[in-house]
Amino acid sequence: MRKTKFCYFPLLLALAVLPFGGCTQVREDSSKAFAPDGRELNIKESDITALANFDTASGGGEQLNAASQYIENLSQEIITVLSDASKSQEQRVEFFGGVLARDLNIPLIARFTLGKHWRSAKPEQRKAYIAIFSDYIIQTYSSRLGGAKVEKFDITTTQPVGKRDILVRTRVRNGGSDPVRADWRLRGNKDRFQIIDLSVEGISMALMLRQEFASVLRKKGGVDVLIQTLKQRTT
Repeated sequence: MRKTKFCYFPLLLALAVLPFGGCTQVREDSSKAFAPDGRELNIKESDITALANFDTASGGGEQLNAASQYIENLSQEIITVLSDASKSQEQRVEFFGGVLARDLNIPLIARFTLGKHWRSAKPEQRKAYIAIFSDYIIQTYSSRLGGAKVEKFDITTTQPVGKRDILVRTRVRNGGSDPVRADWRLRGNKDRFQIIDLSVEGISMALMLRQEFASVLRKKGGVDVLIQTLKQRTT
């Protein structure tokens, strides 16, 4: 397992949101959030705390099949690019940058990684944080994923979790080593799914990211310091 300044990456796309610990109450929060392009977003506290509910929810087979097909299509897209010898490293990095921007719910993940500091942050701090978090995630992970080696995704099970999400469990094969378990938590967003967690061998990558950010916030200062730290990592 490899350690960086902020988090751990045993495989690929190792970021998103999942095990939060037990929240016993959901509180609606009307505070504003912003997309990286400055658009105002309507992210409520319930969007965050609802992810903690792992009780199996009722869900139709059609939705489960659609989620499974989404991961199947994504895996084929990834494998096609990684196995194409004509693709340069730069082209692979560019491809994964587009995938991350398209398929991750970055604003929701950003809010989770900021933890309790989100509530006390000013609107302009939230806007700046989500923007630099997006840059950091896309730049860091597209570079790492561009050099990944993945041969096959095997979907093992698909099940509803909580009230809104679907968990697709997979085994990822990369040649000589044993398959790695990767569990994808998806949430429907209008007419498509977005990834809100990838848990690798039971380890939630977003939770690791949140813990590392909390260390920076605790030891070095507040949100502005974290923003500056992320900016340094993206230059």
